[in-house]
Amino acid sequence: MTQFWHPTGYATGGPDGVAAAVRQAAPPGSETVLFEQMWRSRHAIAAQALRTAGKLHPDKKIAKAARAASVKAVSVRNSPNAG
Repeated sequence: MTQFWHPTGYATGGPDGVAAAVRQAAPPGSETVLFEQMWRSRHAIAAQALRTAGKLHPDKKIAKAARAASVKAVSVRNSPNAG
């Protein structure tokens, strides 16, 4: 079962659940703002959620934005200045 983190908790249910969680957390068209906030949080669960959204979100544009944010999250967490 897939989980997706967002400010109000977790969502489950594969691609449809991920899409619903993103819609609940961010108005349509503002997903990249949500993803930016998530990767900047440096939280491990946020990074995991971005990977999940990038892998499972049915909208290719949103999935691509989540993957880009996921790369940034990993980079920030692994940087020598992280912490």
